[in-house]
Amino acid sequence: MATPHAPARRPRAFHALEHRDFRLLWSGQTVSLIGNTAFITALGWRTFTLAGSAKFGLVLVAESV
Repeated sequence: MATPHAPARRPRAFHALEHRDFRLLWSGQTVSLIGNTAFITALGWRTFTLAGSAKFGLVLVAESV
């Protein structure tokens, strides 16, 4: 007689977010990343509008890579 096996448990994608400390760390890092990206984008845009040349903007893009 075959014994029934328990169904395989699949890992949940956001299981780590159940922990408060990890949620705080993850959300803080996400906000920081968005802010850094916005700053670099604004800096390149402002440099382009002041200099009138895309060459300075390209230098900033190369620096961020």
